[in-house]
Amino acid sequence: MSTVNVTLKVSGMHCSGCVRRVTTALSAIDGVDDLIVEVGTASFTSDDDAVDEAAAAVVGLGFAVDGRTVAEAS
Repeated sequence: MSTVNVTLKVSGMHCSGCVRRVTTALSAIDGVDDLIVEVGTASFTSDDDAVDEAAAAVVGLGFAVDGRTVAEAS
């Protein structure tokens, strides 16, 4: 299991309430660290096996994940 830097491109987020909802959902996932959520993106470090879980959590809130960037953490 390796640590990766992840950025999810999220559509449907329009306000600070959306940011809070996504932040709360991603913060609850074991292994997600260094979380930064802004309207349209969510960036974090995680174990590589938590990336799909994070994307599913965002979709579960009613938002769409339109893309993701995953890179090995240095």
